[in-house]
Amino acid sequence: MSSHRQKLQQTIVCIVATLVVCACIGIWSAAAAEPARAVVDRLDSALLTTMKQGDALGFEGRYARLAPEVDDVFDLRTMARRAQGRRWQSLDAHERRDRLARYRHGVIAAYAQGFDDHHGQRFAVTRVKNLDGARREVSTAIVASNGERRPIRYILANRGGDWRIVDMHSPEGRGPAALRGVARKA
Repeated sequence: MSSHRQKLQQTIVCIVATLVVCACIGIWSAAAAEPARAVVDRLDSALLTTMKQGDALGFEGRYARLAPEVDDVFDLRTMARRAQGRRWQSLDAHERRDRLARYRHGVIAAYAQGFDDHHGQRFAVTRVKNLDGARREVSTAIVASNGERRPIRYILANRGGDWRIVDMHSPEGRGPAALRGVARKA
């Protein structure tokens, strides 16, 4: 019986290992199939981790923690250019760098200020919509512990296989200002 039991245990271990591998492949395949969603999931994960440490980090710590993530997932140059509108074309290289730096600071500061503490909130991607071959809209929501949802919509563009956020909206508006208070209201 002992050898039969050992073979049964080995079989069960193999089945469980196979299921784990299949589940991982499914997750990896979903991320590969929808890389725009993976970008937003990554941002949401960084926000949640930072929120959980929000009080201990303080504003400066949250800012420092979120800055590299914002740099990686946002196309800040495109966003700053859109925010300036037609005026962008009349700016010289120094002015453009200055405006881009201020815009970047505004985005990071909005996240560091608006997502400053954790009271059981979580993020949930609610929809991924194909806008055209090179753009996706990913709708996410910060969900309060009581179930109340505060939506944030991201528009992502594919530039040479690199998906980056090029616009954002919330009930409070558009751009970095749209993030003020989103997490606290959820």
